[in-house]
Amino acid sequence: MQDFVEAAKRLATQATDRATWEANRLRRINARQHDMELEQRERGALLEQLASVALDMERRGQLSQEPLVGLVRRLRTLDQEIAAGASEIQTIRAETYQPGGLMPGPARPSNVSPATAAEYPCPTCKQPVRDTAAFCSSCGARLR
Repeated sequence: MQDFVEAAKRLATQATDRATWEANRLRRINARQHDMELEQRERGALLEQLASVALDMERRGQLSQEPLVGLVRRLRTLDQEIAAGASEIQTIRAETYQPGGLMPGPARPSNVSPATAAEYPCPTCKQPVRDTAAFCSSCGARLR
């Protein structure tokens, strides 16, 4: 009878380990998909902002390369992050459960930080603003 109880305990432990592993795997996928959705939203906002800045500058006859460089660089970075995120999700989905193996690590933290954000001039007041800002901190103009 004791062998039966021990076998049942082992099976229950294995089932719990597998369920925990699957839940953690799904959590990592969801976290990465969320990061990608935020990056795609930011990309769309930057494209709108880029068009607005370019159109405004062109209207005033002031279109130059400088104000657009920061936006274009951030767009390229977002494109790379989105592609890397899609690849990472495919890798996570391809993982297989290994009984007794280590649990998968935590989701990759978002690597966008204010310290690494590029700056460009506000289209309204020409003061520098982060490319991730929604409003100009000098004049309050909406940037997104």
